[in-house]
Amino acid sequence: MNRRPHPWILEVVVGLCAGLYLLPLLFLGLVSLKPKAEILLFDHILPLRWTMEHYHRLFSNAEVIPIGSWLGNSFLISLFTTMLVVAASSLAAYAISRLQPHWGRWFL
Repeated sequence: MNRRPHPWILEVVVGLCAGLYLLPLLFLGLVSLKPKAEILLFDHILPLRWTMEHYHRLFSNAEVIPIGSWLGNSFLISLFTTMLVVAASSLAAYAISRLQPHWGRWFL
């Protein structure tokens, strides 16, 4: 009585979960492309008039909103953090690989 579900059922369930997870990001992207007057109108999902005015205002006012320096700082922090974690993890992995525990290697 070891019945396993069909493989396509698992794929459908995972696809539905991924879709539900990504739905708010899709909604966020669509709202960002709406004009200011349409943002609070929920009678339609897609914008009636597509616009990039929000992105233009975001990237054109560098003295008011320094988004470029914010993104650059975030990139540098994530780069150095990743390098530090890889270095520390490789040292820890080497130490664990050389370890001879008294309880046996099955634990590792």
